[in-house]
Amino acid sequence: MYARRYIWLAAIVTLIMAASCKESKSDFFKRDAALYTERYCPNTFEDGITVLDSMVFDDGQEPGELQVYYTLNLDSTFRGELMKKVDDIWKENLNYVVNATIFVKHKEYGVSFKFVYFDKETGQLLFENVIDKEDYQR
Repeated sequence: MYARRYIWLAAIVTLIMAASCKESKSDFFKRDAALYTERYCPNTFEDGITVLDSMVFDDGQEPGELQVYYTLNLDSTFRGELMKKVDDIWKENLNYVVNATIFVKHKEYGVSFKFVYFDKETGQLLFENVIDKEDYQR
């Protein structure tokens, strides 16, 4: 009688585990981005200018794109200087993607990364950086 209970319990546990393993990479990345946003956003960086607003995974095209949204609190002088350094910011974002442990699974799957920056004062898009598999695997 106890053997039957253990067999049924083992069968139920096996079914639950099998069902949980069905999550696609895309669903995992979406859930992971939503959890990260829920836990850590908004997050103001030490520079006092940059705010991480959210992370979203877009699976519109394979293998997908992790989009990271920022708001920058800039005055007009700094805004002009920043726009001259967009290429330098792309390099910093590339370095971040290459070295960040939170992106290991994304990089294994070949996901692209899009960093999107908005101006806090105007709400307008300042610029975007896109980093593809070819960029971070160099």
